[in-house]
Amino acid sequence: MEKKVKFVCKKCPDCCIFSSEEETPIVFYWEKEQLEKIASKKEKSLHFKKLLVVFDGEDEFVYIYRWAISGRCPFFNGNLCMIHKEKPIACKMYPLGIQIPENRLYISGKCRWVQENKDQINVEDLHNIFSEFELALKVMIMLKNFFDEAKKRGWTIKVIRP
Repeated sequence: MEKKVKFVCKKCPDCCIFSSEEETPIVFYWEKEQLEKIASKKEKSLHFKKLLVVFDGEDEFVYIYRWAISGRCPFFNGNLCMIHKEKPIACKMYPLGIQIPENRLYISGKCRWVQENKDQINVEDLHNIFSEFELALKVMIMLKNFFDEAKKRGWTIKVIRP
């Protein structure tokens, strides 16, 4: 009988340390605002870059940002997240992620658990392996609805790559 794998966070720091911009979390505009409020209270400095910008013919609106973190997350202390309950959706979904604008799910090869179990991860079983899958699916549906609405309204969507 084949052993079923189930993702269990190893509590390593790898998901909170970034060596390239592509690894950093994406955050929705409302998450950016929340992170900035938290950072202000904790006297932390945060940096964000536009990732997905919408133009409705008159105004430009940033829907998704890339949280530009170089090295350790400013909220990572020891081996603990100082904002665990308020962390962004991308952090809650890890090691799952969503490619923008393709709206495609991916599994981070940076995650130690994924590295150790990659031969046992079957695409058809992602929903059983990762409890984060349900949240990722909700985000993908939300993004699809947003893209559909933007198209219906004739908005221009621009993705800004690093």
